[in-house]
Parts: sequence; structure tokens; C-alpha cells
Amino acid sequence: MAKRRSARWAALLILALFLVACTPGPGAEEPPGTPGTEIRETKGELVYAISREPVYLNPLLATDPGSELVNSRIFQGLVRLNERLEPVPALATSWSFSKDGLEWTFNLRDDVYWHDGVLFTANDVKFTYDLVKHPDYNGVKRSDLRVVDRVEIISDHEIKLVLNQPSAPLLGKLVLGIIPEHIFGGSEVARLKEHPANDRPIGTGPYTLGEWKKGESIVLKASSHYWGEGPWIREVRFRLYPDDGAALAALEARAVDLVGNSGIPLDEFARIRQQHGDWLNFWELPSNGYYYIGLKQTHPILQDRRVRQALAFALDRPAIVEAVYGGHATVVNANLPPVSWAYCVEGLNPYDYSPETAISLLEQAGWATTGSDGVRQNDQGERLSFQLLTAAGNYRIEQVLKAVEESWRRVGVEVKVRFLPWAELLANYLDTAKFEAYMLGWNLDPDPDCFPFFHSRAGLDAAGNLVGFNDVEYANPRLDQLLEQGRVTLDPGERRRIYHEIQLMLNEELPYIFMFSPHFVIGINSKLGGVTVSTLGPIFPEQWYVTERE
Repeated sequence: MAKRRSARWAALLILALFLVACTPGPGAEEPPGTPGTEIRETKGELVYAISREPVYLNPLLATDPGSELVNSRIFQGLVRLNERLEPVPALATSWSFSKDGLEWTFNLRDDVYWHDGVLFTANDVKFTYDLVKHPDYNGVKRSDLRVVDRVEIISDHEIKLVLNQPSAPLLGKLVLGIIPEHIFGGSEVARLKEHPANDRPIGTGPYTLGEWKKGESIVLKASSHYWGEGPWIREVRFRLYPDDGAALAALEARAVDLVGNSGIPLDEFARIRQQHGDWLNFWELPSNGYYYIGLKQTHPILQDRRVRQALAFALDRPAIVEAVYGGHATVVNANLPPVSWAYCVEGLNPYDYSPETAISLLEQAGWATTGSDGVRQNDQGERLSFQLLTAAGNYRIEQVLKAVEESWRRVGVEVKVRFLPWAELLANYLDTAKFEAYMLGWNLDPDPDCFPFFHSRAGLDAAGNLVGFNDVEYANPRLDQLLEQGRVTLDPGERRRIYHEIQLMLNEELPYIFMFSPHFVIGINSKLGGVTVSTLGPIFPEQWYVTERE
């Protein structure tokens, strides 16, 4: 599922600059001779610029980018996500599902040790998941495991999750970092946020906490007995800067090697590439999300699919992207962006710019005449006019909607754009599903499940309350069936087929006019090799290394 409504992209914050700071006291020293993988040669230092200090070095409590960035190097889950956002093994080596999808069995690595030398076992997994499900747990991860009924230990390195209903998206949620039972066991769950280990974390990841100076820096040191290959960089330092601008200035001054997990604002990219391309490597990627224009399916004008398709044909989206984003965005034609493993490559109607097609469709829909003001009318003399809402304060979206307004006016459609304060837009219009059209964006979870956006049960209930995010009130029995199948089908190939059909259907029906997925740019010191980048930012940090030219 996407982030909750408050995280809708009123300004589409694409992987905002991930920043960090510090806490008193060093982390636990690794005991000499700890069993595990043999000691490897590591060298060099990687320096991050961050502008927001982590709050909790505990994956069960972290909600801010800074905490998650540091935690991802200290803790690990049963799985992790690759560059295609697919779950791949981490602490689990393999997994299998019962035929009914209610029992998931995981084989765990038997060569993993916590940073203090204690062997990692299935007890730690059960402890972590049971803690998240405990009624006194007051973190934000509870919903991730809501379908897990209980956790059963089969052996020290084999565990079973018993579900109360099949749920394919659960696998991607198991990136949740496992915490050590021998550290947290016996503590009051309700007081988890007060545990001293939140400042002195013990994990199984490639790096262990070396030093945390609040307000200044965090230093991570390579774990000498990490179970996998690497880490190849001896020390990772996160330097805290007062704001994003100062963090970027530190990069340009070569005081750091990268900013957060992304770090290059699109407005600055051309200049920075020209001035610093000799020592920075750049990656430009579409974000895992998209902007869209939501069209109320019960509206007397917009409920006609021909009108919705005409509105799409009337927009030159590639030209809008070029003019507003300088080409740093990808036009999308359905509800999954190209970075998704379930993205439908073929068969989508691109809705290439065609005012002639738009006019033809509008005439077929009964909007055949044009009034003296240039706005189309139907046989009853009603004008083809509606209101479109969006959040105020995003100058790019203001420019996009100016182009939309002009484009639709050229085919005889009047749209009245209103820019509203975010709180007012949310409370008075989106959360109550009372609007004609609006433009915003979604920041998506890695799993392609889109039930909350388009299933009829995610719309308005019998009392008129919005249950999910289907505020446009789209309803299609076949799509409902596919969305339900997508949630319970565990075979990746079959799930891909299901979501391909969903994308094709939404591309034809257009409850949204799908607009574009803005890009984000990562710039990293070229002294670093082995870097893999995804829409989540740079990943697999244990594989990075410092080249000889450092």
C-alpha cells in the first residue's frame, strides 16, 4: 500500500535528502575471535552529508529517513529488495508456501551472529514479530504484520508464519529489521522507545555502531564477522548539516561523498553535472510513484469514459514534462511506474497527443456544439466545465496545470483550477471524497498491490465514509476480482500477469489521467565502486568499495 493520505505527494518529495546525526556513547565493541565469517581486508572511508538526525536506531521504531538510512546498515530482515524492488534472500535463504497460502516456511542462515557475538536464531525472528504484534507495541510497523496470526519455531534456523488470510504483499514487508531477543527480551513492550539499545544498537548487518555524537556525526565501522561478502569500506561516517542546502554545499566542496540517499535537486542537476562531473558519478531514475489527475467517476460529465479518454488525448504530456521538468520525468500510462517489477511494458495505450481524436471522442459523447465562449455544450445546453483541485505551493504543478488548462481549452473543455492549503484540501475534499477532479501524486510501496486505490470496497461505505483511497469512486467487478487475486497469488509470474491485466484495464478506463513519474538524481564520489542503485537509492552497501585512486 502507499503511504497514508498525509503522505500524498502534494509536492512529490522524491526520496528527500536523507540526513543524519548523533547520540552519546559508542556502540558495542565486537569481541575478538567472534565466530562467523572470516575477517576480510577493508579500507577507506565513506562520508554522507545528512540534515536530519536519526531518532531511533531500532528498525521497529524508525519512521524518519535518517534513522532508516543508518538502520539499513546495522540491521537486516528476512528479505531485502533488489534494484527491481523484488524480495530476495537476506537472513532467510529460501521460503515456501502451503497450497492455501496460509503457512509460510522460512529457512534461515545458520552462519549469522549478532554484533556482540551471539548466534542469530529463529527465536530472534519470533521475538521481533511477536513484539510488533503485542498490544502494548506503540510503533508504526504493526500494520505490516497484521495478516500474521502467529509465528512458530520449527528449529533454530527454520520458522513458520501462520497467516489469517493469504497475503502476497506480506513478503515485501519482511524487510523489517530483526532485533536481538537477548538484548530486548524481558523489557516492557510499552517502554520500547526508552530502551538504551536504541542508542547503542546490536544488529546482524555489515556495519556496527562506532560512535554517535548527537548533533554532529555518526560513525559506523565494518563488521569483521559479517556473514556475507564484504563490507569493503572500513568506516561510514554521517555528518550532520543544518539543512539540505548546507549538505549539498558540503558535497560540492568535496567534504562528503554523497548526500543522503539521493541528494541532487533537479533544479541544480545541470549545473552540478557540469561543474563536478569530473569526480561525481550520477544516476537518474524514475521515482516509485506518479502524478495523476483523479476524475470523479460519479460526476455527470466525467463518468463517461469517452470524455476521460478525450482529456488524455488532449494533453501533450511529453511536451509538458520537457517544459516543466526539463525532461527529468517519465510519462506514465497506468498505475505502476517503470521501476516496478510488475510494470506492463507492452499493450498500454500511450494516448499520444491528438486534439483531433479528443474532439471526435467529445462529439461522440454528446458534446458536439461550441458556445460563444469556446466551451463545448451538449443538447441540453450544459457546458463542458468542471473544477480541478490541487495543493498550493508547488510551482512545478502550477505550471503543469497551466498547460493542462490551456490544452483542454483548445478542445472546448473548461477546467477551473483551485489551489488550496493542504489541510483544507485534505479535510474538506479528499478525505470526504467531495470533488470533481484533483491533481496529486502517490508515493508507492514496492509491492504492486493497488487494492486501496481502485477496489470498490476502498471507496465510500454505506454511510458515505471513505474507507480506502478510492476517492474517485471507481467500480469495476472484473478489476475487483483481479485486485483480490493479486493479493492472494504467491507465484511471482502469475502475480505479474494479474497486474499487467490491471494496468491494461486502468489504462483503458482512466479513473485517473496518469501523468508522469518525476526522476531523482543520485551523485556519488567516483572513488566508490560496486554501487548498485534503485529507486530506493543506493542499495547493497556491503558491496561498495573504495578504488585505488582514493
